[in-house]
Amino acid sequence: MLRKFVFLIVLSLISADFMFSQSETQSPYYTVYAVDRNTTIEQISLAQRFIAQEYYSDAIALLLETSKNDSILRESYSEIFNAAVLSKNTSDSVLSCLQKGLRIFNDDDEMYYFNGEFYRLKSEYSKAIGFFDKAISLSDSIPQKSILYFDYFKSRAICHFVLQDYKSAIVDYTEFINNRRLDAQVYLNRGICFSNTGNKKLAIADFKRAVNLGDKTAKIYLEKLTKP
Repeated sequence: MLRKFVFLIVLSLISADFMFSQSETQSPYYTVYAVDRNTTIEQISLAQRFIAQEYYSDAIALLLETSKNDSILRESYSEIFNAAVLSKNTSDSVLSCLQKGLRIFNDDDEMYYFNGEFYRLKSEYSKAIGFFDKAISLSDSIPQKSILYFDYFKSRAICHFVLQDYKSAIVDYTEFINNRRLDAQVYLNRGICFSNTGNKKLAIADFKRAVNLGDKTAKIYLEKLTKP
């Protein structure tokens, strides 16, 4: 009984010492981590200022480093996507970064959209469509949609349009128009799709809407279709 009591005392002392040692060793670790995360946030903020001032190369270089040092902060990937789209940067380094973001956040519909848009910018339309399909599929499984949700349809429609799959493009453009009406380019493109599939009346209606929104190209198409 005495041996058991002594053993329990020793065990308690060892446990207490371990807990004390653990708190002693963890504190510097967590301090360093907090400093690193704060630094990352500051770097992203600086990159956002670069983007606002159109210093896209500087922003991308900084965000690539940020995503390397702190790969689980999602904002790094969304901001590098913004900078890449605005500057039309389709470099392998940016693609690699976006792919890494997708591997980490593999149930994130926006990440699929970012990668899809990147491939669309690279004119790899069929590959882009696959990413947009996944983005829409993931979005449809959750009640709260991304603010970019209807852009998924617009981007996929553009790919179908370029690939001359006009019927599929019409479906996606219509989904976008039903929710975001004031886009002259979308009305123009859907009008071209209607025209190329023999729907002259619907094409004219879309060209008129595009003209009313200030699209000069739509006016040319409209004049051709309404010429006596």
